[in-house]
Amino acid sequence: MGVGAQDLALRHARIDTAYKAEQYAEVTRLIDLQLKEAPGTPWEDSLHLYVYKYGRAVRKLKDADAGVAAAERVVALVKQRGDPQHELDALFDLSWNYYEVGRMKESLRVDSTAVQVAEGSPQIPLSERGRACQYVAFDHSVLGDHASSAKYALKALAAYEKADSIAPTQWSESYNAVGTSYLHMGKVSEAGRYLEKALEALGDGTSEAVRTRKAATCGNLGVLWQNAGDYARGKRYYYEGLAILDKLIADTQDPAMKDEAIVNRSRSYVNLATVYHQYGDEGRARELLQLAWNDRSQVLEADDPQLLAVRERMADVEIAAGNFSEAEKLTHAYLDACERKFGKESEEFIRTCSKLGDIALRMGNSAKADSLFSASIAASRLNADANSNNILATTLQTRARMNQDAGRQEQAMNDLAQARKILVDVNGPTNYRVAGCDVLRAEAAFQQAPDSALAYAHQALAMIQDRVASLNATNAPQTFNDPHILPSAIYWKVRAERKIAGPGKVKKEWDDELEVAIRALERNKAAVRDEASKLLLIAAQKNLFDLALDVAYDSYAASGSAVDMEHFINVSEANRSILLKDRLNGFAGLHFTGVPDSILTREQALYNALDLDPEDRAAATDMDKREKAYADFLVELERKYPAYFNLRYGEPHLALAAIHKKLLTPQRQLLGYAQSGDHMYAWVSRLEGDTVIRFSDTGIGEAVKAMNTAIMARSTEGYASAAYSVYQKAFAPLEHLLTKPELLIIPDGPVAYGEL
Repeated sequence: MGVGAQDLALRHARIDTAYKAEQYAEVTRLIDLQLKEAPGTPWEDSLHLYVYKYGRAVRKLKDADAGVAAAERVVALVKQRGDPQHELDALFDLSWNYYEVGRMKESLRVDSTAVQVAEGSPQIPLSERGRACQYVAFDHSVLGDHASSAKYALKALAAYEKADSIAPTQWSESYNAVGTSYLHMGKVSEAGRYLEKALEALGDGTSEAVRTRKAATCGNLGVLWQNAGDYARGKRYYYEGLAILDKLIADTQDPAMKDEAIVNRSRSYVNLATVYHQYGDEGRARELLQLAWNDRSQVLEADDPQLLAVRERMADVEIAAGNFSEAEKLTHAYLDACERKFGKESEEFIRTCSKLGDIALRMGNSAKADSLFSASIAASRLNADANSNNILATTLQTRARMNQDAGRQEQAMNDLAQARKILVDVNGPTNYRVAGCDVLRAEAAFQQAPDSALAYAHQALAMIQDRVASLNATNAPQTFNDPHILPSAIYWKVRAERKIAGPGKVKKEWDDELEVAIRALERNKAAVRDEASKLLLIAAQKNLFDLALDVAYDSYAASGSAVDMEHFINVSEANRSILLKDRLNGFAGLHFTGVPDSILTREQALYNALDLDPEDRAAATDMDKREKAYADFLVELERKYPAYFNLRYGEPHLALAAIHKKLLTPQRQLLGYAQSGDHMYAWVSRLEGDTVIRFSDTGIGEAVKAMNTAIMARSTEGYASAAYSVYQKAFAPLEHLLTKPELLIIPDGPVAYGEL
């Protein structure tokens, strides 16, 4: 071997060393020399080895355009040599360069060329032909063409079956591609079968490639079970994938492998965030999305759709909080990126377009919403699997709400009927999503056809009886996916039955059913740690509490019994900051000796362990174990110390006898307000007896506002006038009941905002 060739061999080794050390300036300098001096030597046939490293190094030093241009230059040199295998290897690495900068259409172009090279040359082994097809399958998947993705993944598997020996990772990757494509196409059972095959193919291997594929498969199985409604199993798979990726990131010495693992880990964070979002735990969802953003922003370009997708998911949290302008900004940025990178036919563009329509509708711009819905629906129907498209179903349901608000009931019912058919095709006839659609049908039908509304509500409730059984089985905090379905189904059932029965009708079962609905919300709220999320869960069901108050009052008005009075008080307290419960619990807590300090210490330690520290990735990865430990502890706590458990986690019943004994005296009485729609309720407790009255809340809010303004302005005259008005509207209707010198007031509605 000549001296020149020896220099090239040594330089090749130095390139590898510099690349692993992430010394990108040195990498580009050495590869430039190698490209210049290789012609005429045996190293001219090794240029394909530098495509990926050269492109990535230039990108790190300059930008994405410079990186892919550098990689293209090397591929052109390789192609001139006329070696199909080397050209195939070069194309594979060029595709990865495009993928890493988010240019998926270019990745597809390059990988499609690779398939042509592989299929056009007899010397290319079957394993490489299959690999080329698999890469095209991956590109189609990212671009949202899942039918094409499945087609090419199956071609890859067919090639592997004829080959002599295939690496487990290649089998797994293709099984994964078919599974995820079928999942998007609504073929859930087949999807699960292929994903399980993907795990089986990997066996007990521990190589970096095997671990990467195991983590990806766990993520896909998490998506499958999450979509099927089994959130607990979905979370377990997500957390299992996180554990694998954390270890891989810590172990690998390959910068590209590390970057890929970081992006994959962020995907797990995003998926977990969607689970917590669907539970109603917006605080935990926001924390996980921030972790995902921190990961992706390390390795992705600023305009990469994979990075902007995290912000788009953050928009879900903003929507739940009512921050529609911020949600619109985040979503629009992602929509623009989707159009640029994937095109208007892509699944992500269609989904994001629909989401923007929902935001526009919430902001009161129905014309813009209608335009966005129409665009999303039209694009969805062009897809081969329009009848099994969950995105289309969601868009139709949201547009139905718009049509309903505009008085177009027939169009609303048509949209919901189409949506329900899709949901049944995709998820089966008893899935909770189908129940959710039936709840929307009950709402849309209520005004003109209460009998139909009642039938739809019954259908929905029949599908979610497992939730009722779960509520009756334990008093422990519980999370339900889409937690509002059960309360809403009960709400429309009771409203429809009341409308059919006519004015003045009272049924005890209505009180009982509404109590179940409120209990479901209470249990879900207790399972959420973020205070803002707790408030959002309850606020979203204001109509439910209003109805429960009206029904409870009707029952009391008809009977005048102490039992119905107690029930009314408990309903009124369920819809506010539980001031009275907290005060009563303070008294009750004095009597809880018998609970060992070790139990209380463990309770606090397990609860504190649920905090998510952004700097402690291991804690985030172990969160599933921590949540399970806390849940198991609560089950044992309820069994061994039921009274203490009920105080801390249950919904203690407020008894009139307890109110009389602990809060009232011969000189003190209690006045509680509760607002429902246009009604203001006031319940008065005295040692001599208890009562509830109902009166109009008209003008109370304005009077309270005027009184507060006068206080701020220190206007004696203004205050006197406004205070008298507040008295006339909020106190005069019940002044004959206020006979004690001392009065405890529990405010609600406009009364809560006054300096009483």
